[in-house]
Amino acid sequence: NQKSKTVVDFYDFFWAQSKGFEWEEKIYKDDIARQIKCFNLSSAICSRDLQINFEKKFSPINPKTPRILFPTFCWNKNLGHNKIYNEDVNIVQIGWMGLETRGEFDDGSFLVVKKLVEAGCNFHIYVYPGLPKIGSVKFNILFKDYIDLQKQTGRVYFYNSKNPHEISNEISKFDFGFNMINASNFPIAKTRHGDSWLRLTGGSSRQFDYIDAGLGLILDGNLTFCKHLFSKLNLTINGTELLKEKNIKSILQKRKLSVPTIKNAKTKLSIYNNINRLSNFYEKINTR
Repeated sequence: NQKSKTVVDFYDFFWAQSKGFEWEEKIYKDDIARQIKCFNLSSAICSRDLQINFEKKFSPINPKTPRILFPTFCWNKNLGHNKIYNEDVNIVQIGWMGLETRGEFDDGSFLVVKKLVEAGCNFHIYVYPGLPKIGSVKFNILFKDYIDLQKQTGRVYFYNSKNPHEISNEISKFDFGFNMINASNFPIAKTRHGDSWLRLTGGSSRQFDYIDAGLGLILDGNLTFCKHLFSKLNLTINGTELLKEKNIKSILQKRKLSVPTIKNAKTKLSIYNNINRLSNFYEKINTR
């Protein structure tokens, strides 16, 4: 009987994510142990970004295990797009988000969002699955900061989460996708994630859902992997630098993506134009 081959494909690497943060190392202790065991029993590793390269010299992963970098990529959904070009600037947040009301001050985003909204931008939040229902008592407590900002400005909006197969079409009417946290932009101590780990992250489906929807990306300046992956396609705005500007809204008005830019990016980042590399990797592992 031929021994089967196994390729491990995790997104977050818990050892790297929690390294140096004692309380996180404690919380993820069992996950770290299980994940490392899976890595070291595998025939190969597929990674969405560069997290597995974190402190490579000291990494618990066997350096001889074959690995491939293969981000989520675009699925070329919604080629028509529903975007309405006007003077408004609409920024959308999908996926997990830290919330200050439950103590996530560093990887929360409210301080960033507040500055964007006060500059005249509209901010749209698709509430992460599993969080309280919009309008419920628990929701109002959890999202109090954002609800207060909505009352003050009228420019914060909440939506129920969508099926992954529907989200790109749903958000294509907006202009920019958002991925920023407080601690990368304000003098707040990082109690959860360090810069050296954050620089290696960003290959998740969130960024590619934004691109599939035809949105530009407003990203923390320290997301180096994202910059490498997307900036040559004119998709990214350094959010850290943007927050230093006095005319945030007018800058974003001028940086909305054109249809040719969207089509070019989606072609180059299409799963269909990249899948052969992954298939060839699998074939190689299978014949080792």
